[in-house]
Amino acid sequence: MAQARPCCSCTAWPQTWRAWRHVMPALAQQGYRVIAPDLRGIGDSARPAGGYDKDNQAEDMRELLERLGISGGVRLVGHDIGGMIAFAYARRHPAEVERLAIAELALPGLGLERAMDVATGGLFHFASS
Repeated sequence: MAQARPCCSCTAWPQTWRAWRHVMPALAQQGYRVIAPDLRGIGDSARPAGGYDKDNQAEDMRELLERLGISGGVRLVGHDIGGMIAFAYARRHPAEVERLAIAELALPGLGLERAMDVATGGLFHFASS
């Protein structure tokens, strides 16, 4: 398993790792080592009082990968809030990321922040900061 290509999957809120359970076997058959942790405060993860911003949760993922002996060549997959966390990881540590696949979110920095701000007429209920 140590030779398998690492693929870290970050779930949508409030999903747990089980959201990936149907695709994990197929990815493993293709030679990926699938890591699908529960995000901070969800499922069986710890529920600290703070640290729920995307950058901090990206560091949670990085620390987990380091503990698993993975330091680069990571494929990140993120959905919804998990996509924001995967994007934050890739933004903060681009040299460690082999590929990034994200779905169902507006990427920060492209002028879409206003579309996510419900206070100014935006349509989304979350932000990427």
